[in-house]
Amino acid sequence: MKEGFERIKTYYSLPLDKRESETGLSEPPHEMLLEMSSKLIELGFDNILNNKGLNSETGWSEIDRKEFDYILIGVGTEILLKAILLKEKPKFFIEMTRLNKHKDAYQTPGFNKCKEWLINFLSHILSSTHLERVKDVLELIQLKRNNLVHLNFHRMSNYKEEYQVANVLRFLFVNFFEANPFNIVEKLDKVKEKTQVIYGIDYEPVEFDVF
Repeated sequence: MKEGFERIKTYYSLPLDKRESETGLSEPPHEMLLEMSSKLIELGFDNILNNKGLNSETGWSEIDRKEFDYILIGVGTEILLKAILLKEKPKFFIEMTRLNKHKDAYQTPGFNKCKEWLINFLSHILSSTHLERVKDVLELIQLKRNNLVHLNFHRMSNYKEEYQVANVLRFLFVNFFEANPFNIVEKLDKVKEKTQVIYGIDYEPVEFDVF
C-alpha cells in the first residue's frame, strides 16, 4: 500500500508524456479504479441483470431481491468516488491521503470525504433537484452497506431503490468517464429497464439525460 501510493503520487506529478515510462503504469490509476468499480457494481446487480424477467403464470418478477447486494455496490461506489476524485483533483486526493503510522500504510480519502467533495463539485453543474437525488442515493448506499457490514440481518433492499441507485451510478460513469469498462453503462441501463416501477408509489422521477 505504501509503495503503491508513492507510485500514484509520482504518476500524477509527472508530465503526461513521461508518466508511463517513469512509473511503469500503462494506464492511469483512476482508470484502474474505474475498472474495479465497474466490476463490483456489475456483480452487485448480477441477479437483476441475469433474471429471466416475469413469471409467465403470476406476472411477477422472478428477481430475488435479497440478492441486490449493497455490500458489493457500496464498495464499488466508494471506489468509483475515489476514481472520480483522483481523475479530477489528483493533488487534492494526494493531500487528503494520510500515513497510518501504526500500520505503516497510507489511508486514502474515505466514502464521506469523497462524497462531500463530489456534491460540492456537482453543485456547480446540476440543478438542486438532481443534486439532491445524487446526495440521497449516495447516502443510502453508504448507510445500507455499513449496516450490512455491522451484521444487520434485516432485509435491506426495496424495489423502488434499485432503479434510483442504477440511475445515479449511470450518471456518474457517463459524466466523468469516456471509458465504459465491462459495458457498465449499458448494464445499468438494463437494470433501470428491469426495475422501473410500473405499479405502486415511486420516487419523484429525476432523470439525468438533461440537467
